[in-house]
Amino acid sequence: MYETKKENALKTLDKKQSKVEEINKVRCCGVAQGMHLAILTLPSLTHQLLEEDILPALEKLRKERGDYMRWASSNDKLERLRRFCVAFEYIKAVAAKDDSAGGTQELQQHMRDLAAEIKAIHADVTANAAEAKRQAAAKEEHLGAQFKELNRQVDDVSKLLVQETSSWTNKKEAAASERESERKLKQQLADLETSLKGRAAGNSKLDAEVAAAKAKVDQLTRAAEEAERTLAGVQSGKGTGDAKSLGEKLADARAAITASQAEVAAANIRAKHVAKELAAARSALAAKRKEADKVQSDLAARTAEVEACRAALAKLGFDSAAASAATAAKKTAQAAVSSAQETVSSLSGQLSALDFQFRDPEKGFDRSRVKGVVAKLLRVSDAQAATALEVLAGGKLYQVVVDTDATGKALLERGQLKQRVTIIPLNRVQARGASAEQQVAAAKVSGGEAKLALSLVGFDSELQAAMQYVFGAGFVCKVR
Repeated sequence: MYETKKENALKTLDKKQSKVEEINKVRCCGVAQGMHLAILTLPSLTHQLLEEDILPALEKLRKERGDYMRWASSNDKLERLRRFCVAFEYIKAVAAKDDSAGGTQELQQHMRDLAAEIKAIHADVTANAAEAKRQAAAKEEHLGAQFKELNRQVDDVSKLLVQETSSWTNKKEAAASERESERKLKQQLADLETSLKGRAAGNSKLDAEVAAAKAKVDQLTRAAEEAERTLAGVQSGKGTGDAKSLGEKLADARAAITASQAEVAAANIRAKHVAKELAAARSALAAKRKEADKVQSDLAARTAEVEACRAALAKLGFDSAAASAATAAKKTAQAAVSSAQETVSSLSGQLSALDFQFRDPEKGFDRSRVKGVVAKLLRVSDAQAATALEVLAGGKLYQVVVDTDATGKALLERGQLKQRVTIIPLNRVQARGASAEQQVAAAKVSGGEAKLALSLVGFDSELQAAMQYVFGAGFVCKVR
């Protein structure tokens, strides 16, 4: 960034210098040609150029130069600090290396202790597996047929108890449902009776209204007859002596008759509707009574079935104490079996690396081309050297030996392997063994205690190259 600003500042100075040179040329030309006006204006132009362009630009350049110098100084300090940090880290790494060199012997001792612990653990695992097998055999022999018979009886009784309990529960629920239905029907019956009583009261009221209407009709009829008699008297010239005229009385009588007839018609219509509703309510009441009778009969039948089931359950002679004891014995046996299964699963997990399984990668595949896992292909002649041989071989004990690299490739591509494995093809493996000079030197140094690792294991002759690859030029000593 500062380099770019520096270049821009230099370009600006060049431009200003060119302007100054141009001004000088103009002044010289003016003096030569006697142009007094130009000579008089040149100082003012130069002063204006210096004030407006050159001096501000020079000040800006000085400021940028100061910034650039501070940046260069900071950059140098940063570089020195970076180098100091690198030197400090290098010194720390050298010190850590020196410290780790002193703890190598402790790590080796710790590794030997771990190897001894691994050997002890393997021995414990073997002993636990043998003990589990022994306990399983003793348990099977001790319980025998009696335990199986008890298990069968417990299973039969449990099944029967579950069936009877389920049946009894279903029937109990059905009885409860029928009781609820009966209660609802009784409630509906009570509601219907209440409705009928209300409707009967309504009918009585309607009858009273009809009677009142008939009485009113009779009264109006008598009034009409009286009006007719009055009309006859008027026509005969006798008069009525009433303040109303005959026409008014006749109109009132006719209006009263019309109103009474309308009330009577309305009362008759209401009576017909009430009679229809009463008939429908009576038919519904009869149907509900039939349903209630059916529910009562079904409830009695279900109650009889429940009692029969209880009697059958009592005849079975079920002993809850014996069932509880059998269940407890079954749980104890299941716990023992689960413990044995856990032990077997643990041992199987530890030995899973030795269980190499694969599918035939091609039709008619010869499985003898796959020799197997290295640990299964060798036989340890000296049991005391087993741990040392295991440490020496390391992870190569779980690698798989095949005849050729083509077989290995086929297994990896189409063998459907369940775990990651390393293949040792016999036609490509590079065997490395101890030379005679190395063996003589080892025997001389150890006083005859050092033995070649390959001499402590047995294997087929065709596996010579693979075993040399696994154990190499390693030696095993009985003493440190």
